[in-house]
Amino acid sequence: MGAFSLAGTPPFSIFISELMVIQAGIAAGRYVIVAVFLVVVVLIFAGLIHHVGQIVFGTADASASRERESAVPMLGLLLLAAAMVLLGVYLPASLDRVLVRATEIIVG
Repeated sequence: MGAFSLAGTPPFSIFISELMVIQAGIAAGRYVIVAVFLVVVVLIFAGLIHHVGQIVFGTADASASRERESAVPMLGLLLLAAAMVLLGVYLPASLDRVLVRATEIIVG
């Protein structure tokens, strides 16, 4: 899930920002820049998924531990993954207001 989030696939939050960049580029008539952006995003996605696939499905080094991992770190990762998916699908109004205000402060 982390790799797909980093790669910017739906329903994760990075996808929304990529979609907004594409929409703004099309609205401004910058079709060449949008095309270059899409090519770069596809290359990043392919490279990231390729490397993660090698890590996950590749052969382990002989010195790698074969012991079973504790469930406690996995619970923390699952909790964070659930939060990423939730914020990618639904953004609470209060958090949206905070982010909009922070953007206004930064932009001026």
